[in-house]
Amino acid sequence: MSDTLTSLVEYEREFKTFIKNLDKIKKKYKGKVVLVKNGKVLIAGNTIEEVVEKAREMKLDPAKEVIQFVPEKETTLII
Repeated sequence: MSDTLTSLVEYEREFKTFIKNLDKIKKKYKGKVVLVKNGKVLIAGNTIEEVVEKAREMKLDPAKEVIQFVPEKETTLII
């Protein structure tokens, strides 16, 4: 498997874990931006810039990590 494909598969796995655990994550990180790695919230901050900076300090590539905003309440988009 190529490095790119491996990265995409890992990202998808992490994102699915984030979605699966969103209710639990919301309880602690509501209104925050989080970086999820290995199924756990590794970094939480008030802005994406803050999370990206902390990720770089930890020698993580933010472009390859799951970074998401945790909404305070359920939102439905109608397209």
